[in-house]
Amino acid sequence: MRLIALVFAVLLVLIQYPLWLGKGGWLKVWDLDRQVTSVQRHNDDLKARNAKLDAIETAIGTSAVLKIRSGSQPATCATADSGTVLATLSLPSDWMAAASSGSKAKSGTWSDSSADASGTAAHFRIYASDGTTCHMQGSVTITGGGGDMTVDSVTFTAGQSFTVSSFTLTEGNP
Repeated sequence: MRLIALVFAVLLVLIQYPLWLGKGGWLKVWDLDRQVTSVQRHNDDLKARNAKLDAIETAIGTSAVLKIRSGSQPATCATADSGTVLATLSLPSDWMAAASSGSKAKSGTWSDSSADASGTAAHFRIYASDGTTCHMQGSVTITGGGGDMTVDSVTFTAGQSFTVSSFTLTEGNP
């Protein structure tokens, strides 16, 4: 009788082993649940970052105005304009693509067939459609120069055409 009880106890342990420690066991399920929770948290953070970026375009509105200027970039948008306006460009009504993976890039072609003045582009400001309410600013460099906005050439000549090569907003990690 003791032998039968011992055999059943050993069989019970052998049957329980895969449940607790095997390939699809409880420890594996616990680890997968922890991974799913981590990915969900990351996705929630990414959704929040994307929402912040999309809110920027919504706040500025359609028909935003881009002004590329010479001279030093002011400390903030609340600081008075500086330098000469080299180009004024009315941006497309949907001027930024939908945010994805925490960044938002320009949408469509941003170009002008005739610069307003001659000089070296140093910074930009983006205004609401009224052309006076500044919402954001940053540096301007040639492509590969590391600026916030890149253009085909930072040397502007009145009447020359120009193209904004790239412009991307990035919402930092929380």
